Amino acid sequence: MTNSWSLGEAISPSRDGFAAANVNDVLYVMGGSTFTGDLNAEVATETEFSLTQEYTPVGYGTPDPSYIIEHTPPQIILQSPLNQTYNNSSVPLIFAVNKAINWTGYNFNGRQNITVTGNCTISNIPNGKYNITVYANDTFGNTGSSTVDFTIAKQKPFQILDLVAVSVAVAVVVVAVLLVYFKKRKY
Repeated sequence: MTNSWSLGEAISPSRDGFAAANVNDVLYVMGGSTFTGDLNAEVATETEFSLTQEYTPVGYGTPDPSYIIEHTPPQIILQSPLNQTYNNSSVPLIFAVNKAINWTGYNFNGRQNITVTGNCTISNIPNGKYNITVYANDTFGNTGSSTVDFTIAKQKPFQILDLVAVSVAVAVVVVAVLLVYFKKRKY
C-alpha cells in the first residue's frame, strides 16, 4: 500500500540455503541449514533442516480497511424514484450513501448537475420519460453515481368544460345528421 519494504519477524530458526514458494498468498520456507561456531576454524557445525514453515506476509489476506475507504467510490442506494410511472408531477428523491461525503447532486437526462444536501422532493416535472443520476463525492476525491429511469404521466383531471365540449360536439353531429336527413326527404 505504501510502495515500500519493511522488516518483518525473523525466520526462526535462522538458516541459509532454504527454498521458498508463495501459494495463495502464504509464503512457505522449506529446508536449509544453519552454521554454529567459527566459520574460519574447523569447529563449525552445519545443521540441515527438513523443516517447512509457513508465513502470511503483512498486508495480505483481508485488505486494510483504510485502503478500501480511501480508494473506493461512495456507493449510492437510490430508494426513490424507482423505475416506474408516476401519476403526479412531484417525485421524492431519496438516497443513502455508504461513507462520508462532501458533495451530492443529481441531473435529469444528462443536463447540468443540481447540488442537494440530502433527500428532497423534485416538483413541477412535466409529463415525459426521465433519466436521473445521483452523484456523491467523498473526502478522498472519489465519485460514485446511481441512475434510474422513470416516467411522469400525470392525467389531466376531468373538468366540467370537458363535459360541455363533448356535449356540444355530439349536438352538432346530431343536428348535421338531421339536416341531411330532412333535406333528402324533401326531394
